[in-house]
Amino acid sequence: MADTVTLHVVPHSHWDREWYRPFQSFRLRLVELVDRVLELMETDPGWTHFMLDGQTATATDYLEVRPDAGDRLRELVKAGRVAVGPWHILMDEFLVSGETTVRNLQLGRALSAELGQAMPVGYLPDMFGHISQMPQILSLAGLRDAVVWRGVPSAIDRTAFAWEGPDGSSVRTVYMATSYSNGAGLPTDADDLARRTTKIRRDLEPFSPGADLLVMCGTDHLFPTPGLPKALEAASENGLRYRVSSLTDYIAASRAAQADGLPVWKGELRSGARANLLMGVVSNRVDLRRLVARAERELERYAEPLQALAAPHLAPGLLDIAWRKLIENSAHDTVCACSHDEVTAQGKVRWLEALQIAEGISERALRHLARSVSAPPGPSLVVWNPSPRARTVVVEADLEVPAEWGSLVAVDVATGERGAVEELSKAEPVALQLDLPMPMVVQAMEMIQGRQVGEEWVNAIEVPLISDERIEAVFRVDSVPRGFIDVEAEVARMRQIAEDHAHAMVSLTALRPSRRRLLIEVPDVPGLGWTTVRLEEGTAESTLATPVSPDASLLPRVVDGGDVGDTYNYCWPDDDVFVDSMEIVGDEIVEDGRLRKVRRVTTRHETIGDIDWTLASVAGAGSVSISMEWVNQREDHRVRLHLPLPGKTTESYAGGPFSIDRRGLDAEGGPSEVGLPTFPARDTLSAGGLFLVLPQVTEYEIVGDGTEVALTALRCTGVISQGPMATRPMPAGPAIPTPAAQCPGPQSFSYTLVVDADREAAIDAVLAPPRAVAVHRDSDGSLASRRSGPTIHGRLRLSSCRRLPTGELEVRLWNPSGQTAGGGVEGGTKVDLLGQPLRSSPGGLRGHEIATYRITT
Repeated sequence: MADTVTLHVVPHSHWDREWYRPFQSFRLRLVELVDRVLELMETDPGWTHFMLDGQTATATDYLEVRPDAGDRLRELVKAGRVAVGPWHILMDEFLVSGETTVRNLQLGRALSAELGQAMPVGYLPDMFGHISQMPQILSLAGLRDAVVWRGVPSAIDRTAFAWEGPDGSSVRTVYMATSYSNGAGLPTDADDLARRTTKIRRDLEPFSPGADLLVMCGTDHLFPTPGLPKALEAASENGLRYRVSSLTDYIAASRAAQADGLPVWKGELRSGARANLLMGVVSNRVDLRRLVARAERELERYAEPLQALAAPHLAPGLLDIAWRKLIENSAHDTVCACSHDEVTAQGKVRWLEALQIAEGISERALRHLARSVSAPPGPSLVVWNPSPRARTVVVEADLEVPAEWGSLVAVDVATGERGAVEELSKAEPVALQLDLPMPMVVQAMEMIQGRQVGEEWVNAIEVPLISDERIEAVFRVDSVPRGFIDVEAEVARMRQIAEDHAHAMVSLTALRPSRRRLLIEVPDVPGLGWTTVRLEEGTAESTLATPVSPDASLLPRVVDGGDVGDTYNYCWPDDDVFVDSMEIVGDEIVEDGRLRKVRRVTTRHETIGDIDWTLASVAGAGSVSISMEWVNQREDHRVRLHLPLPGKTTESYAGGPFSIDRRGLDAEGGPSEVGLPTFPARDTLSAGGLFLVLPQVTEYEIVGDGTEVALTALRCTGVISQGPMATRPMPAGPAIPTPAAQCPGPQSFSYTLVVDADREAAIDAVLAPPRAVAVHRDSDGSLASRRSGPTIHGRLRLSSCRRLPTGELEVRLWNPSGQTAGGGVEGGTKVDLLGQPLRSSPGGLRGHEIATYRITT
């Protein structure tokens, strides 16, 4: 250690917005905390700094209750005495999309600016590991420094290291080797303070050879200690200096002292060498993993692009609300589901709200297309392609087709290209037929809400026969409203008929138009655009490869074993028995067409019971999508699907936020946690020649000495945290029961096995399938029948496409390859995450680069 040492004491409170108590319960304490901070700052000049945990949620949640304190808080933030941001909330990095992380950072920076200024540090204190692309995300937001705790491997033995992303971006990173709580509850008594800081110095000495030591004076939901600054000032002597400091000041001081020779780490931080990684959060509450993925994907791939490119008149404020819900739910204890059951229930409501907004905007945008595209008379549909690449797709649609027509062909209105059509079913024309007394008919009509009855819309009411004995009434109904009908006038008409023929019986018939459920091949739909096809009588051969046969032999081995762990960590029972005995008890070919093949299989598992499997393959996809449904009636167990690998392997390549991460067969653990090689995979997983597309973040492990991959389909546990267990000797939280985490009742899980297809096309086929809607017969033709979105060159993946308040179009892409990918957005200006112009890389996007473009339209 240096002769003169400065202890940078950073007062803070780590604020979990919700965890073992719900949000509003914790907010009551938050209000008391910030009240106390403001009072100390205003009455004791020794309190020169307090950090509100690197997030703006601590401030905005407080100000929602104490709006009158806004000026006081803003004055302290502007003066640098209270630090907020740069995040809006401290998220889990692996369980939310890269786009959610970017929007979190952008929202945090914007809210920080409104409060005064953002702390210019990528503070990541308690995340359960760190994604490989975090250095690039921080760099693109103008942040040069990160601060981390969990996940740092044993190879890093200093409190400062250079952390590199896969693209080469680097941030100087402070490693809080003894946690963000090493100075929690510092005493004000001189002797006690000396003893405590002696231990802090001794613990930090192996990691901090310089003269500046970081003392994080706080922990979870901890209040500041009155009188502490004076106690620290009085204790400074004999080459030891105590300083109420900030992360910014500590970083500046330590950067000057450690300018050269930093150790380098490239990629993700997922080690349990010195701190718990708590890896089991990936596999608890698999139902929430599905919901999060649905909400993010609906917002990112459908609602925002459709609003931006097809229906900009739809209220963008609703999109902001949906994003706010997702960002709030990205809080690590919320999305990790290592929380009270009330927290996960309230989180589920927020995810559902975001999903409902996104689905509503997507539906309305498609309906706008249906009423606006130019199309000839007759049955036609408009097809939206959320992929950045043009592609030939197969869509399912329910269309009104003349009853006398036979075989059908789809013809692109703009290009004349033809696609095959297969009929799945015909709708019965008679939806309802009843004989009722006249008063009951009038009563029923008065109950009609507008024109809609259930899922049907009333488009016309005809009364062809009226007599004292019998009245015939025909209701023309359809799945969509067509034309105009004055419901009040029709009710009045029926009421008058009832008065004139009070004793007549009414023969009531509801007739649908002649409708068919069809599979339609639509050639060459533009990327991020649409095309319109009309149906004609005729035939056409499909140009797509034949669907892969969904053979029952593709079913995985289902392995059920015990789990005596908790929401943070899996743990095997001492007497564990793995059960994989399963037999086929039902097998049915549901569809066997040229455009789609579907098979349903029922198996009986010895401990799980009956499992219903659906295996489906679409022409041109080169893959089989496999889904399973069953009813979970057991507790404290784990269900994994074991898939054989074509070749033995020693590594895997798993998708992550903006990344493809290479991993070996081992994981680094330490004295506080066994290093289990169970990892998260987002979107894709490749190992030993096997390639999977995953619709939700999924836990996987390479097992069988490199010959199988195990996917966790369900993990059930009944407590947030518990005491000593084989995989973790100490608790990670309170021992609060979580019966909902036992996941009782109906369950489902799915994945897609890619057999023979272009991988980028296979990913789009599963994660961004096309959507189609019947063109309204009264479409005004104000939009072209075919339109391309922004032109995107190169084999790049889309993260977002949205319309900014300025009217500009913003497109974010990333390069999944380690090689430079020629391309980008044609006519776009490259910007960073704060909207500042950047110079485009020669030859296109460098390997693993994230690139944002803005286009003036």
